[in-house]
Amino acid sequence: IDAPSPIEETISRSRLSCLKVLTRFRIPPEDAEDLLQDAFLLLIKKGDEVRNPELWLPVVLGNLCRHHLRSRRRERTVAVDSSQLEQFADERTADPAQR
Repeated sequence: IDAPSPIEETISRSRLSCLKVLTRFRIPPEDAEDLLQDAFLLLIKKGDEVRNPELWLPVVLGNLCRHHLRSRRRERTVAVDSSQLEQFADERTADPAQR
């Protein structure tokens, strides 16, 4: 049986702290897997630059979660046609007696 690689050991030891981060940010399971993969890929990419991978991984995952949530909020913004905005403005400024 092969011994686990250092990255596998780091992932195993960081599992609980990463789950806490995902829970704190209320990341849905379908998005959590992608964010975890992104964090692990960054860890592999950074390699020797990371002094303490077990502490680094949850911090990076938290940053990825923040970015993800900001992106989702922006996506929820509904595009409104300018003619709809003008109509809404006209309705709001119309004489209340005419409504």
